[in-house]
Amino acid sequence: MKTKSIFILAAATLAGASITQAQSIYEMFGSSSAENAYNWSSTEQYQPWAGSTAPSDQSDYIRFNGVMGDGLADSYVNFDVAGASFDYLMVGSNAASDGLKGDHYINFTSTGGSMFHFKNFTNKGHSSTIAFTASNGGGNVVIYDNIYLKLGSTTTPSGTTKTGTTLKIGKGVELNFKSVTALYTSDSALEGQLVVDGKFTTQTDLNMCSAKSTTKSAILVEKGGETYIGGVLRMFEGDTKITVNGKLVASGLVVKPATTKTTFILGDEGVIDFGDANSADNIANGKMVYIENFRENAVKMGTTSESEYQKLKTLIESSFFMKSDGDWKNGLSLTSDGYLTAVPEPATYAAAAATMALALAIYRRRK
Repeated sequence: MKTKSIFILAAATLAGASITQAQSIYEMFGSSSAENAYNWSSTEQYQPWAGSTAPSDQSDYIRFNGVMGDGLADSYVNFDVAGASFDYLMVGSNAASDGLKGDHYINFTSTGGSMFHFKNFTNKGHSSTIAFTASNGGGNVVIYDNIYLKLGSTTTPSGTTKTGTTLKIGKGVELNFKSVTALYTSDSALEGQLVVDGKFTTQTDLNMCSAKSTTKSAILVEKGGETYIGGVLRMFEGDTKITVNGKLVASGLVVKPATTKTTFILGDEGVIDFGDANSADNIANGKMVYIENFRENAVKMGTTSESEYQKLKTLIESSFFMKSDGDWKNGLSLTSDGYLTAVPEPATYAAAAATMALALAIYRRRK
């Protein structure tokens, strides 16, 4: 098995070296048992693809096609990356009407901790879950160019993901997008979700897109998980929820006019940092931002100047809401060091004033 692994991985590395070479297309199959997951280095699961078309005329291409002969089964495969590089990783069939029905778990292994590079990730299946996990040091997964990542839409531009899919980034895996990416998580019928248990990073902006009122979080950052947006986190359209039990960092928050609702849900250890270059102008007129389970010192939204700070503080006090006694209410402001803070309600001030007045009256009597 070791000899086969070295041979196949060397071929894979050469195949990804240049797009000017002859096209190399392979497909791999998995096992229906997690305990007996097939190994990518086995020639039984790694073989030339017999399909008629591919995403590009000169692209190196791997298709993960579930369990051989059973499109309904869950599937498990160990994928020894070892520095391999391909243009495309596709899950499911290239035919738009075809695809896999089960959950599919791709375990990235690499004894040297090498990165696996591919230009595009495409989900052509009807999978409910695609999970990237890691063992033996794991290794980062780098996507060079994925303009769209569709996890919840039946309408899809060429070369993008489709269907209501949960994409999981396991511990030990870093999924890194190098181009501006639009994350579509729902349409009128389907909802998808990006679950981050490891690390999700983008080199530039991330645009959040949804076409309906959502019931689940578009991004779920698990405890210990990390999401780093190299540019701004832009709420582009629709209703978007993001749950943060770990860490979410971006270079600013933008809420566009086409959004209907923007909600952040904080876990007990969740932290959100939008950096120090935020502007009131980035929140479209009349748009609201909702924060559930708000905690002090958990959400940072700094600015670059005193004048911008005053404008942003005024906007937050009118347009940012938190839940109080089960209802959404104004009640947030901005500290001088750029953190959202809860403002006591008038009744709280009144109660405090009454307590002070009573204490003063008692003091005077005793005097």
